[in-house]
Order: sequence, then C-alpha cells, then structure tokens
Amino acid sequence: MQGYVGNFVGGGGIKSIQTFSDTVTTGNSTKDITITSVDTTSSIIIATQDLRNAVVTYSDYVCSWQLTSSTNLRLTRNGTSGSSDTVSGFIVEFEDNVILSNQYATVALAASATSATQTISSVGTGDTFIIPSGAIQTAGSYGSAQPFPSMVEVTLNSATQIGVTCTNPQTSLDVSYAYQVIEKV
Repeated sequence: MQGYVGNFVGGGGIKSIQTFSDTVTTGNSTKDITITSVDTTSSIIIATQDLRNAVVTYSDYVCSWQLTSSTNLRLTRNGTSGSSDTVSGFIVEFEDNVILSNQYATVALAASATSATQTISSVGTGDTFIIPSGAIQTAGSYGSAQPFPSMVEVTLNSATQIGVTCTNPQTSLDVSYAYQVIEKV
C-alpha cells in the first residue's frame, strides 16, 4: 500500500494506514463507519465497491464515500430498496507538509450527457492528482436495457476546474461522480 500511495506523493510521509470494509444494508441509504482519528485535511481514501450483490436499481447500489469528521467515514447511496452494498479500502493519513490542500468535489452528469465540469478552489496544476470517491444517482430511473455509465474519465481542466467525460453515458438518469482533489506540497 505504501508503494502505491508513494507514487502519488513522492514516496514518503505516511503517518497511518487504516483498512475498512463495511456495507450499506437494504433499507438504508448511508452507513457511518467509526475509524481511528485522522487529520481529514491530510488523509485520502482509496476504495472499491463490490457490485456482485447489485440486482435492483442503479440508485440502490452505486455508493460514494467521504470523511465527514476525523473519526467517521460515510458511505452514501441514493436508494434504499436494493441489495446490500459493500465498500472496502484504505484511509491513508500523511504527515504534515505532504498535502497542501484536500478537496471533496462532485461533478453532476445529466442523463445522456457526455461531459460536465465543476469549479474547485484553486490548486497547482502540476502538483495535483484526483482520486475517485464513487458515484450517486441523483435523478431518473435505470432501465434494464440501458448500459451503465462507463469509461468515465476525470481531468484537471485548469487550476479551478475539474471535468468528467463519459463515453457511454446512461440515457435515463443523472449521476454525480465524487472525487478527492489532492494538491501536494
């Protein structure tokens, strides 16, 4: 894990790494996970979602994840009627003077749209990387004959804007893609 994250930040300065794996259960739209205290401005989340149980609707099994406090990681999805959704990953906390800024941003992609942008606080374009933090359906309904949005790419368009491009957009629902925008010192 340290080697993977080290590629992003130059190989040093990791203070702690916590693993997590938890589930948003049927009937719930959020799951709060208690974690050991971290500095949220110096921490990143690297996670994946297990979609093997996804059988109902797109809104019920697409999750996002975010640190809501120094001791809480929240998993969120739009729907509640779907099967349970499991998200697993790592919370990596860095030493002081490794991360200059850490922003959580969402980019809304309307049904059938192939691109969208979101304004962020200004960052250095040469020292910034973006980590996906999941997605949430925000409007519309998923039809079984429709493709999942795929090939979603996020880019830092400028010091104050990120952009999302989707080569195979969902045609009947709006999706918000969540990201961590990390600027290195």
